Amino acid sequence: MKNLKLSKIHFMLMNYLSLVFIVITFQYMKDLDWTWMFISSEVFFITLFIISFYFSYIKTGTWSFVHRSLEKLDERELKIVGKTSKLAYAIFTIIALAIMLVLSVTAWSINIIFTVALIYFAHILPASILVITNWKEYEEENK
Repeated sequence: MKNLKLSKIHFMLMNYLSLVFIVITFQYMKDLDWTWMFISSEVFFITLFIISFYFSYIKTGTWSFVHRSLEKLDERELKIVGKTSKLAYAIFTIIALAIMLVLSVTAWSINIIFTVALIYFAHILPASILVITNWKEYEEENK
């Protein structure tokens, strides 16, 4: 079972890394020319992103668990979702403020891809924390 958890975490890390590379590649292509090498790398990162999203969040059920209506959760599940969401949004706030600080002292600007990536990050962070901290409990109860 530990190998299964490791693979979930590996897919989760691939998802985050591919998201970062999508943003970086798009920013680099925006500033330069859209050569076939950059377009093919962007397609590769998007494909990796979709595959890793499926295996780390959809197939495991963590995406639907943290986005389920509160009325459909029992007391224990509410506690898990509340704890992971609280931690996730605390982390997101710190990261977002750090990004704003960096942007305010540099000439960098936010593009649409970066904005979409931040919105995605805010939504996926509770599921990531669930995978890392509470997944074993949730998995055993829902066999």
